[in-house]
This record gives sequence, structure tokens and C-alpha cells, in this order.
Amino acid sequence: MMQLVHTLIRICLFQEGPQALPAAAGLLAALVALGWTASVLLLDQLVPEGMVAVEVTLATGFALLFTWLALSLRGGTARFVQTASALFGTDLVVLLPAAPLLLATADGDSPALQLALLILWLWSIAIKGHIFRHALNLPLAGGVLVAVVYTMLSLLVTGR
Repeated sequence: MMQLVHTLIRICLFQEGPQALPAAAGLLAALVALGWTASVLLLDQLVPEGMVAVEVTLATGFALLFTWLALSLRGGTARFVQTASALFGTDLVVLLPAAPLLLATADGDSPALQLALLILWLWSIAIKGHIFRHALNLPLAGGVLVAVVYTMLSLLVTGR
């Protein structure tokens, strides 16, 4: 377990790629379940009304579908489990510092907290770019472009 956390942190710090994770469907399922649960619990605190579980399920499905399609276009579907595991696992790592900041901003807009959240969001996109770069055999700029497209489409799909 500690090795997994260590590898995910190294991916977040751009020191490893998704290929450093095992190609284990059980690991992917666990990371998806943990990410879904953490997101629902956090968003339930932030969104007074709404269908949070449905929105998170939609976002999860979109992430899996986008990753599969991107890999399919590049002939790399064999990398799906590792790539998706890296995406969901690093999202959990970034969520750890983001959650308290999000909860703190729910009571009011603090410019410092907003800036910290913006930095975490941009870091999250950079991490996704790093993962897509490795998974799709692209230069860094190409991976970041895929991550930006992914992020924008995800925002359109979920409305958040």
C-alpha cells in the first residue's frame, strides 16, 4: 500500500509515469471506488442541493471513456488500466490538500484560498498532461493539450 502511495506521489511530482503502476484491474477498481466515494462525500458538503452521486458517476464514466478513446486512437489500449489508475490515483493525492481548502471557501471567498485552489487545479491538469504524455507517447505539450481538452470536456459533461 505504501509503495502505491509513493508511486502516485512520484507521478504527481513528474518523476514517474503511469507505467510505474501495476496493470491490475483490481487496483483500478479500488481507485475508482475510492475516488467516487471521496468526491461524493466532499461535494455533498459543498453543494446544498443536487444529484451529487449522479454527477460524480457521470464524471467517472467520462474519465474512463475519454481515456479509453484517447488510447484507442493511438493504438495503446493495452495501457488503459495503468493510465486510468494513474489518473484516478493522482486525483486522490491532489484531493487531500484540496478538500480542506474547498470546505474553507464554502463559507466565504478568501483570495488566498482561491489562489491555492487555482494552483492545485493547474497542477492537476499538469499531472494529467504528464500521464497522457507517457500513455500516448506524445511530447509534453501534446500531453498537456490532451489534458486541457479532457478538462474542458469534463466541465461540459458535468456542468462543474
